[in-house]
Formats: sequence, C-alpha cells, structure tokens
Amino acid sequence: MFPQKKIIIFFTKKSQGDALLSQFKGPNITVRDISPQTDNKFQYWNNLIWRGIITEYISKQERRPVVFNGQCNFAYKLAPHVPRGVRQIELIHSFCSFSYIRIPFIPYYATTVMISRDSIRQHRNCTANTISRPHTKKGSASL
Repeated sequence: MFPQKKIIIFFTKKSQGDALLSQFKGPNITVRDISPQTDNKFQYWNNLIWRGIITEYISKQERRPVVFNGQCNFAYKLAPHVPRGVRQIELIHSFCSFSYIRIPFIPYYATTVMISRDSIRQHRNCTANTISRPHTKKGSASL
C-alpha cells in the first residue's frame, strides 16, 4: 500500500475481529490502536484528548499529509481541527443512519469516494442542500 509513502493508521473503534489486520501491515505502515481510549463512553474525555494529539501530529508533519477517513465518527469530529491546506478524503461504504451524521463535516473534505452507484445516488439526495466546502477550491470536490 503506497510503498513510497510513510503511513500511520489509527484504529479508533474496537474491531469485531482481526481477520483483515494483515492488509494494513507493511514496512512503511505504523498501526496504532487507540480504541481503548477513544471507544469508551465512560471516558469520553480521552476521545477529546486524542483528537488534540492527532491534530497536533498532523500539524507538525514536515511534508503536507493527506488525511483519509473511512466513514469514522472520530475522524469527522477531527476534521474541523485539521489545518487548512491538509487534504482530507472520506470513503463512504454505504448509505445508512450514519450518513446524516456526516453532513455537517462535508465541507472539510476535498474528495468523497463511494463504492457503489446506489450509495452515490442516496448520498446526493441526502446532501442536496449541503453545497459549501470552505476548505477546498471551488469545483474540486466530488460527491
């Protein structure tokens, strides 16, 4: 996976299993499982702290990184705090109740990638009134 790039992956929600974990391994990939801190409703302050830690990590990169969100609530809440100029991309797996939660955060994403035409149609209908993307150049966003 992108052998010429340095990649860090943060798992923020406890996985149901580790069958696909090997797909995220490589000599250029660091995997951090922070789910014990970020996926705990009784210690929600840890979620806030980790948003700050990751935002600072992104800010201090010598080369401008790309932030990739795999339809993750943690990443949506992180999005407004990522420095302007850092490209944010989201991957949408399907249309579901979570699709409505992401609406306020759409303006922070330069690109939305969806895996099915049905999902694209459903999301377009859902977000018909969401047109402003202040962190991207006009016309560069796709949905």
